[in-house]
Amino acid sequence: MTIYLHAGTPKTGTTSVQQFLLSHKDFLAEQGYRVMSFLGSSGNHTKLAAYAMDDEAPAQLKADLKVQNAARLGRFRSELEETFRAEVPPEGAYVASNEHCVGYLHSAAELERLKHLLTLTGHEVKVIIYFREPADYLASTFSTNLKVGAVKNIFKPHPPTIQRKYNYLHICRHWSAVFGKENVVPRLFIRDRLVKGDIVLDFLSSLGMPRETIEAMDYEPIRTNTAMDYLMAGFLREMNQRVPRQVDGKPNRSRGDLGDLCQAISHREGILVPEAVRDYLYEETGEDLALFNEEFMGGAREWPFPPYKTEGRKPVKVPDAEEMLEITAELWAEKVRRTRRQ
Repeated sequence: MTIYLHAGTPKTGTTSVQQFLLSHKDFLAEQGYRVMSFLGSSGNHTKLAAYAMDDEAPAQLKADLKVQNAARLGRFRSELEETFRAEVPPEGAYVASNEHCVGYLHSAAELERLKHLLTLTGHEVKVIIYFREPADYLASTFSTNLKVGAVKNIFKPHPPTIQRKYNYLHICRHWSAVFGKENVVPRLFIRDRLVKGDIVLDFLSSLGMPRETIEAMDYEPIRTNTAMDYLMAGFLREMNQRVPRQVDGKPNRSRGDLGDLCQAISHREGILVPEAVRDYLYEETGEDLALFNEEFMGGAREWPFPPYKTEGRKPVKVPDAEEMLEITAELWAEKVRRTRRQ
C-alpha cells in the first residue's frame, strides 16, 4: 500500500492542509487514509524532517524537539523507527504532511534517510509537492520573515537560495533521484487551477479520492496565514528595529504577538515585489522552470505560471504619521478583541 507525503513547498497552503488532517482524521480513515499523527500532534508532522536532517545540520526544528546533539538525535531516530513499525502495519494507506521536508532536506543522504523511515513496513511512497509562482513565493516568505523579526526589505535571493527554493526543476529532480520520478507528484499552486479553488480539496484529489466524495464532504474552507498588506509590512519592519524578537540572545517578551496582530488586521493592497527583483528571479529560474513544465508537468517547454499580477499591489511603504495612528488604533482594537475572547 501507499504512504502519501505532502512535502511542501512552504507558502502553498500547507497550514490549511495540516489543519484539515488534524480535524478530519475520522473522515479520512473512513475513506481509507490514516493520518500519521504520531509524527506531530498539530497536523504538521515535523518529526519527519527532524529525523532525516543530517546530524550537523542546524535548525530550530531540532531545538524544538530537543534533539540538538548526536546522542539525543540517535535515540530520537531509533525511537521513531520503533513507533513507526508499531503504528504503520504493511496494509493500508497513510498520509503525512511537513513542508520542512522540501524546505530543509537538501542532500541525497537526507532524502535516503527519509525514504528508509517511510518504507520500514514495505509501503510505496508518493511525494506530493505544490509549487507557487516564484515572485509570489518570495513576497509571502518576506511577510513571514517580518512576523518573526526581520528588518530587511525584499531583496534578490542569493544563488544557493534560488537553487534550493525557487528552482522547481532542481527540487523535483532531487526528490526523483531517491523516490523515483513516477512517485513525485508536482502540483501548481494556482487558485483557479485547484479543485474548486481550494488547496485542501485539491490535495484530497491528489490522493486519488473520488471527486463526488470530495464535493459531498462537510467542509468549510478556512483561510490561514493571510497575506500582509504593503503598509503593514512597512510598519512591522520599522517596529522590528525598535522592538526586536530577541534581546541579549533571549526572546523579547515585550514584543508579545505583534507579528500575528499585524497579519490579522492587514486589509489594504498586497505587497508588490520590485520589478528589478522579479526580473532577476525570472532570469535565474526561467529556463529551468520551462524545462520543469515539460519534464514534470507534461506541458510545453515554457513558463508554467500565469503572468505576475501587479494590480491591487503596492511597494512596501513606511507609514506616515496619520497612517501610523490608524494602524495603532487597528492593533489596539484587535488586541482588545483577542483579550475578550480569552
